[in-house]
Amino acid sequence: QLKELGTYLIDIHSQHQNLLMHQEDFLLDIVDTIAGNQSLREDYIHTFEEWKKAQDVLQELQGRAEKDQANQDYLKFQLQQFEEANLSEREQEDLEQEASTLNHAEDIKQALFTAYTPLASEELHLLEELKIGTQKLESISDVYPPAKELAERLNSTYIELEDLSAELEKAQMEIEFDPIRQNFVEERLNTIYSLEQKHKVSTIAELLQIYEDLQKRLSEIENIDETIKEKAKEAEQQFEALVKIGKALTNSRTAAAKTIAASLIKQLQTLGMPHVKLDFSLTPKSSFEKNGGDTISLLFSANKNRPMQDVAAIASGGEIARLMLSLKALIAKNKALPTIIFDEIDTGVSGTMAEKMAQTMQQIAKSCQVLCITHLPQIAALGADHYRVYKIEGADKTTSHISLLSQEERIKEVANMLTGSEMTEAAINNAKSLLRI
Repeated sequence: QLKELGTYLIDIHSQHQNLLMHQEDFLLDIVDTIAGNQSLREDYIHTFEEWKKAQDVLQELQGRAEKDQANQDYLKFQLQQFEEANLSEREQEDLEQEASTLNHAEDIKQALFTAYTPLASEELHLLEELKIGTQKLESISDVYPPAKELAERLNSTYIELEDLSAELEKAQMEIEFDPIRQNFVEERLNTIYSLEQKHKVSTIAELLQIYEDLQKRLSEIENIDETIKEKAKEAEQQFEALVKIGKALTNSRTAAAKTIAASLIKQLQTLGMPHVKLDFSLTPKSSFEKNGGDTISLLFSANKNRPMQDVAAIASGGEIARLMLSLKALIAKNKALPTIIFDEIDTGVSGTMAEKMAQTMQQIAKSCQVLCITHLPQIAALGADHYRVYKIEGADKTTSHISLLSQEERIKEVANMLTGSEMTEAAINNAKSLLRI
């Protein structure tokens, strides 16, 4: 488990990590780490994701095509209704105004006639009298200057009323009750209102947008087979690229796996497994996945004349611990890690094997800093420095503490690990022997 603190990489091995030995992702990470193919793996992941996207788009299109084919006739029917309606954007407002006018034609005509009558009355002679009055005022303007302005104002009134009379006459002539036109307008509005109600909108502008969307959807349906062919070709090209880079990743892993197996066998032999056999089994998956196209398992046998099996099924706790330590030693050597932390990697190990594991940790410590949490005196004794981790129970909380040990304290702690709470001279001497004091 690599953790990055800023740009400082630390490999942390927890006591539960031994359980990962049979997990595919863990084994692939180990092989890829040793192979140094991070760039190749990143290229593979990118290509895999692009292929998946292409596949998803293709499947979505195929599903939509299947669904839309069933809706095609209905879409055509809807479009036919729009085409028959032949809508224009301001038509509704104009028709509604015309309908209102036609429904009140008699009232409108009567009002226009009432307004026009005094202007056109032969009995009142209103316009004629205004014209005569204007002329009279103009005739006295030389002897009575204010008459000039009054004549101009009266003339303006005459012109306005004459124009108004003509407009009122025209409007009155145009307003006629036309039942045929009224029926057409009402039917046209009913067509518009029916479409608006059907599509849950309230304006022709919204209907025209729906019409445009329907045209687009029908065009997509009619051309979707061609689109599917294009997307299928894209997906095929992405798959070909994936196969190519997947093969390169497999080759890299296969070569690295042989190197790793040979190194692990050599290391495990120094850890008390003289007859160990070990191999990584890489086989093709039925389909590509994000971590590659390979299924991997670690085959293992610690004894003579015993066939290799999956490490999780055959290896003891102590064998797993030694195997994991060997892997960590290999990773530390290849990755040049500044720090590696072992949290009870010695589970299931004791005696001579514990000492051999400690010696392996010493070898790792030549190239990086090693921190080891252990309950075994054989391992603790080979550390360059020692810290004691302990807890203090308070009234309402428990606190953890760590302290650097002096030489005398180191002897005492190793002796405690050997004998427990009872401190004996023999334990002290044994501790000194382990610590080479």
